[in-house]
Amino acid sequence: MPRRERERGRGQASEAAKLVNVQARRERKKLLFAKTNLEGQFSIERLKALGATTYEGIADPANVEKWLRLVNKCFGVISCPKARKVKLATFLLEGNAKDWWILFEAKAREVDFVSWEDFRRVFHEKFYHCSFVKRKEGNF
Repeated sequence: MPRRERERGRGQASEAAKLVNVQARRERKKLLFAKTNLEGQFSIERLKALGATTYEGIADPANVEKWLRLVNKCFGVISCPKARKVKLATFLLEGNAKDWWILFEAKAREVDFVSWEDFRRVFHEKFYHCSFVKRKEGNF
């Protein structure tokens, strides 16, 4: 094969490699943008913009139910995936509620994942039950 043909072949291979490189960089940018956009779509800022508030573990059953309904409603509006719900909801916990979650997480370390349904159940058992008992004790 003559020298010019070999050089032309190398040049074409080099151009093809550059084109593949450019396409790969574009795909990486698209994936990064999609990931960033997805995280923004399911963020605390988005929840707060929809009216989600923090929960401090106040002893009032109505507050427990109200907070859970509001957070769940916000999740529905943004079509939040189940895998992100617990992380977002627990970020909104403060005071006694945050302390409870830290202890709950420490006890449940062998569990890799707490589902939204499980979180709602244990949250309701802890805060609705406690606040209901305290309210009833006040009646006696």
